[in-house]
Amino acid sequence: MWANPLSIEGIKVITLGELKHSWEEIPKDCLIITVCGLGIRGNEAACML
Repeated sequence: MWANPLSIEGIKVITLGELKHSWEEIPKDCLIITVCGLGIRGNEAACML
């Protein structure tokens, strides 16, 4: 298991699948940072955001 580089209080790291399923629950004023490799999943994340 890799260490979470974003293990700062108030930051939650989730998968793209979790983001898609909880999209309506995310506060509209939050900052979302995505880390995706180039490809279909990265394009999907970019389109969703």
